[in-house]
Amino acid sequence: MGSLPEKRGGLVGFAAQQQLISEIPMIIKGMQRQTVLFQQMTKNQMALSSHQLDAINKQNHLTERLLHKVDELSKDTKVTNLLLSELIAIHRTVISDDTDSQRDFILRDAQRRVAKGK
Repeated sequence: MGSLPEKRGGLVGFAAQQQLISEIPMIIKGMQRQTVLFQQMTKNQMALSSHQLDAINKQNHLTERLLHKVDELSKDTKVTNLLLSELIAIHRTVISDDTDSQRDFILRDAQRRVAKGK
């Protein structure tokens, strides 16, 4: 039978039974140590997973902020480009009117067009 010592007729002797009984506490202690190690490993893995999740969440938040800033920069760049094109057009013509009011109108118009997505 398996690892149990056998005597004639399949019966285990008294000494062999005593040997097995004396090993049970060591087996139980070994199983307890393995259980403790497994619990510690599981705890460490959960902590690691939690830290990874926190890092991912921070990275997502930073990415969202970066995208928002890029969107703002894109809008500002469009306004600047529109203003530059209007400035070039103004320089190509001779203006005898007050340029401050025309500049303000052009700026508002460029901002409005960018806000509408043109």
